[in-house]
Amino acid sequence: MISITLEYGIGFIIFSLLTSYFRVVTKYMVESFYTRIFKYIELIFYFNVFIYIMYKIITLNHEHCNYHYRCYGVGGDDYLYSDISTYETYDRCSDSATISYDITEYEKTYHTGYLCEGSTYGCCKIHNRCQTSHELNFTYNEYWDTYSPSFNSDRDSKGVILTGIKKIDDEGSNCPTYNDIFTLRELNEMCKPLKMYTYLTFWAIYYNILIICWAKCNTKKQEFQPVNNEDAVLASV
Repeated sequence: MISITLEYGIGFIIFSLLTSYFRVVTKYMVESFYTRIFKYIELIFYFNVFIYIMYKIITLNHEHCNYHYRCYGVGGDDYLYSDISTYETYDRCSDSATISYDITEYEKTYHTGYLCEGSTYGCCKIHNRCQTSHELNFTYNEYWDTYSPSFNSDRDSKGVILTGIKKIDDEGSNCPTYNDIFTLRELNEMCKPLKMYTYLTFWAIYYNILIICWAKCNTKKQEFQPVNNEDAVLASV
């Protein structure tokens, strides 16, 4: 995963160069209309952006996370083994409860979220019971005693999150894996600085366009000279 700290730093440099270019072009176009008040507005704007970027960089907490799924035992060992999906984040690692947020983001990104309980094959499911068991430090026997009744039920629902993703077949071949969900989470985090700088650049362009339009309107007013009565008399002679 690319360092988001580096993204914020490089993005700030590029943003500063772009906005400096906009400022030079605007000053050239509006000339004397570029007053001191605009300089103060820009200084306050850049200062606040800089403080915000520094705050983001300082408060970012790079984490390497593990999410446990498909728990199992080995031989007579009572230790709870599991498969693990690993990912990186600059936020809090997902647990058995907060993974529902990651699932919702997946549904929104791929437009898969809709009512599917009445469909032929039902909805995709994500199991959080293995992660829950690791959070509670269960042994394999404790895990089995807690969830085995649900395994053997036609409505396997204990420790299961029902998504809004419609299965296209009985095996759920289109259902997202844990790696799919967390890969998207990593991608979304990487895109956050880009989205922020795109938004700021848009407003910087909009701000400079407003100054240019304001200056042009004032220039036209100054060029327009109303005709007084004396001028009208002289013109008629």
